[in-house]
Amino acid sequence: MAEEQFFSMFMERLREEVEKLPPQDLTTSFTQHIYAKHWNTCDRCNEPDYPIIVCDGSPGSSLFSGGLTFWVARAVAHTYVKGTLVKATPDVEVKAGYRLEGQSFFTKAVELGALRRAVEEAVKEYGKAFAIYDGSFYLVFLHHRPYIEAGREALERYVSELSSLLQLGMKDDVKILGVSKDSDVTYLRAHIILEELLELDVPELSYYRSIRQMREKMSEETKLLLNTDSLRGFLKEIEFDISDEALYDKLMKDAGFTTPLILAPQTCYATQEVKMGRRRWNDANLWVRPPETLIPLFKEIGRLYGLPPIAVTYWKPRHCLRTYRLDVPSNLLGYDAECGDLTSDKFADSNVVDRMKDLVATLNWLDREAYGIRPLVDVDEIVRLVRRRYKTAYEPVISEELKSHGFDAKPRKRSVREDFMRRY
Repeated sequence: MAEEQFFSMFMERLREEVEKLPPQDLTTSFTQHIYAKHWNTCDRCNEPDYPIIVCDGSPGSSLFSGGLTFWVARAVAHTYVKGTLVKATPDVEVKAGYRLEGQSFFTKAVELGALRRAVEEAVKEYGKAFAIYDGSFYLVFLHHRPYIEAGREALERYVSELSSLLQLGMKDDVKILGVSKDSDVTYLRAHIILEELLELDVPELSYYRSIRQMREKMSEETKLLLNTDSLRGFLKEIEFDISDEALYDKLMKDAGFTTPLILAPQTCYATQEVKMGRRRWNDANLWVRPPETLIPLFKEIGRLYGLPPIAVTYWKPRHCLRTYRLDVPSNLLGYDAECGDLTSDKFADSNVVDRMKDLVATLNWLDREAYGIRPLVDVDEIVRLVRRRYKTAYEPVISEELKSHGFDAKPRKRSVREDFMRRY
């Protein structure tokens, strides 16, 4: 009886919320025009003569009474030569402490380290490598000093591993790409809309990458300006928050990719920095007189931003069943300037399209069937640490190890209840 009441209430609330959502209309000529002109068709499919290396990872965590925390991260990189798996490079790391912060950075660092070692070994043995990372290479973190200080150690290590991997990718015959299965950002949409408005001599809507922020921060004067017959399409365009990936997945029917957008450091778009007119990442208030503990992190970020920036593009394979976000180190596109010199995002020059087609042709060969890029699917299935396995195999061992060293390893009360009620 209780479940029926809950479900009836759920259905009522669901209908109310869905009715509030702004409609998404991608069929207008306006929408199709402004986005389609940044699409490059490409259905080439080239079998690579490079060793293919893919990497993925998976986390687990345990929290004990009193705040004692354990993180477990495992990762594996697979190396394929002519379609045959020739080597696996696994890694497992454990971190223990009280009230740890930054687990996602800890896991990513383990993944990037495994991939870097596999690429180094492949280059040593074969002289070249084509590496694919399951995730993004673009550095994103909350620009709030207490948050950074709390997770400093994990963030510092992550940035260090990311820099080392991208530095390795600067070598000849080494290509490294990040492939994201799901991405919610609107960097590309926001940049296209801003460029279109600038061409029409409409005042720029500041430096925004978020469609939601553009909508919320727009002045009444600008709203009135856009609410004219010739510009009303822009006003409608920013009423809904569809991501770049979902937009191009629905809008484009042919295989291809978007013109790469070269990304400036995230700091350039931090609201507090934009308001103060600080456009360079190392002028940000965040790094003014940093405490001694943050100086090593500051240096690692400087090393990362001394490399060419990351370019983001959205790729639809030949079968057109899905769209991926690709993070491309821009040195692969012939761009050799430093990321730290950028103060805003910008489109790559038109001459990079052929270089991008070569990369996409290899990805098209790897993603020939409905289930996805097969090497990434395989490595994901192997490395994934499912909750039941973690709770029954890993966590009991952690508890016993703690007890053997004199710790009172009491599980949290909530965990005990979950174990009992859910039978984990």
